[in-house]
Amino acid sequence: MTNIALIGYGKMGQMVQRFATAKGHSIVAIVDPYGENCYKEMTAQALSGADVCIDFSAPQTAVANIKQMAALGKNMVIGTTGWYSQLDEVKQIVEQSQVGLIWSGNFSIGVNALFKIVEYAARVFNNLPDYDVLGHEFHHKAKADSPSGTATMLGKILLDNMERKQSWLWTN
Repeated sequence: MTNIALIGYGKMGQMVQRFATAKGHSIVAIVDPYGENCYKEMTAQALSGADVCIDFSAPQTAVANIKQMAALGKNMVIGTTGWYSQLDEVKQIVEQSQVGLIWSGNFSIGVNALFKIVEYAARVFNNLPDYDVLGHEFHHKAKADSPSGTATMLGKILLDNMERKQSWLWTN
């Protein structure tokens, strides 16, 4: 059994809580400044019983959250997207604090299978110069980041596996 602190209690935080408790894990703290019956701030007291913190908060608070969790010596899983421009800074924070951090733009097993399929397809299309690739993303209007972490990861896979692709263009 793992003791989990949830950072952010929106749709994903609530889903993580349901799945984690169904698997026998314990939610020992929920930190969300807007949630009911939640800690409003990440403090040593709030996170004291947590083995790991799972963050599905917001892009604008993700790095500050990572700094705070690292300062408190907490291992982290970061599902929040939209902060990757600060990845080098986060790597330094994690190394200096000697905590564990796992992050992804998408933790879905099905989407990760899609990533492998797209990687293979990109290598095939790399050798077919008469063909090109195009991706288009649709989301509900409440989506917090655009492009999504999933779209960003798919774009990186294409760039890494197609020699003729040097950049990708994102439009809304």
